[in-house]
Amino acid sequence: MIATIVFVAIITTVIIQGITPTYYQPQGVIKDWFSAMTIAGSLSIFINITTIILTAVLFNKMAIQYRLIKENSLLPICFILLFLTLQPSLITYFSLPNIVTLMLGVAILILYSSYQDNQATEKCFIIGLLFAICGIFYARALYLLPIFIPGMMQMQIGSFKTFAALIIGLITPYWIIWGMGCADISQANIDALAITLQMPVFTTETLSVLFIALLGLFAGVCNLINAYNDNIKSRAMNGFINILSVYTCLIMIIDNSHHTAYYPLLCSCVALQLSYFFTSRQERTYRIIFFVLVALLISLQTWIYWIK
Repeated sequence: MIATIVFVAIITTVIIQGITPTYYQPQGVIKDWFSAMTIAGSLSIFINITTIILTAVLFNKMAIQYRLIKENSLLPICFILLFLTLQPSLITYFSLPNIVTLMLGVAILILYSSYQDNQATEKCFIIGLLFAICGIFYARALYLLPIFIPGMMQMQIGSFKTFAALIIGLITPYWIIWGMGCADISQANIDALAITLQMPVFTTETLSVLFIALLGLFAGVCNLINAYNDNIKSRAMNGFINILSVYTCLIMIIDNSHHTAYYPLLCSCVALQLSYFFTSRQERTYRIIFFVLVALLISLQTWIYWIK
């Protein structure tokens, strides 16, 4: 409830301050396939808010359905909303990273549904297909594909057939596009995948990324210690969230000039990690820690939107 109130307050503040149109510059792996366009401010923020809410609901459903948290709770939604609002650029404008995170959430859900499934090739094909679609619109999404390979091993579906299905799913859309003559090899946009190393600039936004990453590291380590109480399936699924969180942090460090491309996914992973941490500990001390954490996040948001 607190997170929802804060989220609504921030969105209201953004609207009152004035909504500006969003200039969309294509960043996919195919050059000149989409032309740059301007998205109306009201439409831009509507798409963004809808995407964020759908992502939060999806990860919350995933957490409850696959027992990634110890009790039915809305904590994942709470943390995702609080974390994402620490980055104004991902809230106020049309944001491809938010849309990519929603699609990757669907991919994770499909991966989890394939646990110990001997007929998982179709599901792996769909996962590859989702990544290919993401890559058409936002090339950097492809950097997140490799972590799904150990994820398939975690779900005990790793085999030549499933790996082949993943790769075939990845190349199928591009093969169709090339085969229909809609694009050719000269339009491959390698620049969209270019990584430029630079010294990080410590702003409020970059410090918030560091804070979220440290929260994920802390919760991940604590959850590993507590994982012996879980069954094998829960350990595998929570383990994948842990390695996905670490992998995302590493990608953000390497590709630090585009850290916002991966921030929504990091927020979603850390939200699940913290939700597991708090729902598996009922002592009064941890409830106090929870409210202190929420108060700290709201204080940061107050500084970013109303004081700075």
